[in-house]
Amino acid sequence: MTPYEYRPGFVSSLAWTAGVNRLEGGYWFDWSTLRQVSPISVVEQSGSPVRLDGLAGTLHLADGTRLASYDATTVTRTNALFLHDHLDLLGGRLGVDAAFKEAMVTRIGRNGLPGAPAQPGLSAAESLPTFGARFAIDRRHSVFVNASTAFRVPTMNALYDTYNAATGRVATAANPEQKPEYSISEEIGYRYAGDLLTAGVTFFNYNFTNRQISSQVVINGAQVTQNINAGGQTSRGVDIELGTKSWHGFRFYASAEYLHATIDNNFRVGADALPTAGKLAVRSPEFQAALVVNYDRGPFFTTITSRFVGRQFATLMNDQAIPGYVTADLALGYHLPAVGRAHPVIKVNLTNLSNNHYLSGVAGIAASSRATRGENGTLINAAGTPSYYVGGVFAAVASFSTNF
Repeated sequence: MTPYEYRPGFVSSLAWTAGVNRLEGGYWFDWSTLRQVSPISVVEQSGSPVRLDGLAGTLHLADGTRLASYDATTVTRTNALFLHDHLDLLGGRLGVDAAFKEAMVTRIGRNGLPGAPAQPGLSAAESLPTFGARFAIDRRHSVFVNASTAFRVPTMNALYDTYNAATGRVATAANPEQKPEYSISEEIGYRYAGDLLTAGVTFFNYNFTNRQISSQVVINGAQVTQNINAGGQTSRGVDIELGTKSWHGFRFYASAEYLHATIDNNFRVGADALPTAGKLAVRSPEFQAALVVNYDRGPFFTTITSRFVGRQFATLMNDQAIPGYVTADLALGYHLPAVGRAHPVIKVNLTNLSNNHYLSGVAGIAASSRATRGENGTLINAAGTPSYYVGGVFAAVASFSTNF
């Protein structure tokens, strides 16, 4: 698929400061014109297309129209008014922020495929308040609390039907009436910044309405992103971080997360619904952890990175999942003696040291992978087939670069 994009915009704002208070207001405008085309072209004897960018060798209809499996031009206009107020209290130890944004998005599409609906579109507007506060107990210890809102309109692909190139039939139907996602986020935490150690812990609670789950599907040989409205979702958990500043050339960093993300609603399928309420959300591993060890002293430097990612469900019914996995990477480097103003560096990167064969993520989700009894008693057949990303095998890459 060949994209062509033109995207101008501007931000204007005015600020006023009086003592401990700073007030800022403004207007943000963004205009995006994006054309995406998947032309059908002739191939050479080797089977390769005449031009990879589709600018030559394409097939045309009798009226001169270029034959394509996907041809869409989307214009997105975003207007936003915002107001932000910041207070510095208690000699700067307490900072309080409050903000409000009114965001308005209009999206107009043109489907260039013959016989397709010509001018699909959607409009959305949301009010987005935010609040945050940070209190420094002393120069090392601080606590914070944040509350914010956000929204996301459906992807551009929701405006257009897609067609099977072999049969001409609709492969996926447009859904311009899909509702925008709206979220409310709350966080509270603690941070420590010492002479050697830094640490932080954050407890979070996120609530989503009309949760949009991105899914990858292959249509006419091209990978297309589609959004599924999974209803409500609640995500709660804790993030923990611990790091050190340089100590005899060594630096350490460790992080861990516990996440409990659940689906709040049953998922509608035809006249019935799958009993998905209370199930774990897709692509939401309950546990993740990472450890990084870095050494940089003299001409030699190295970084060792290890990461654990827990099980991830691929269906809303939690009847198919990929197991957790562990990876380890190693980077080695050496600073060669300078040559004039040039500072040459040799690097060797080794990824997936144990050559672990694993699935690294969920590409395309499904409602269920087996027949399930709906809440109204209907036997609902498997709805879709999940697809996955395959993790990279062991690889070694060496590079030589020069800094000036």
